[in-house]
Amino acid sequence: MASAALLGPADAALCSPRMPPAVAWRSPIEESIAARIAAVNRRAPADEIARAVMESGRDYGLDPLLILAVIEIESRYNPSAVGALKERGLMQIRRGTAKGLGLTWSDAFQVRANIDAGSRYLATHVEKYGDIYRAAARYNGGSREYARRVRMRYASIAVAVSGALL
Repeated sequence: MASAALLGPADAALCSPRMPPAVAWRSPIEESIAARIAAVNRRAPADEIARAVMESGRDYGLDPLLILAVIEIESRYNPSAVGALKERGLMQIRRGTAKGLGLTWSDAFQVRANIDAGSRYLATHVEKYGDIYRAAARYNGGSREYARRVRMRYASIAVAVSGALL
């Protein structure tokens, strides 16, 4: 292995501890997800949402596109969304649900915290019911209409994202 003393000035710069941090690499699916978010809501923090969705999908064993479908239906990617029953954030978390998940009410508008809590809540329903659509219905208080909307949105997102990857 060559020591820094044997390297030229340009090579030494590559080894410098003062180099700026590398730009975070995004997978093609994450780029596709960010593009979908930006297409639906230009003001949304698309990269941050996409990253949080990918992480929560991995952490809780959920398809990131399912999480995306719930977010798109619940808030259209608006982190500041407030529902009719005072639900908060991207995944429209209710106060009691937030408390049960250990999410402080003031953090319910934070992108990562909201997606993490909402995904964890959705994953508990998937585990309990064994079916993502029944789980989606329970996520929204048992609404079959909501489950139908999630199914349709999930399918349309999957087609859009897979088309962008080709």
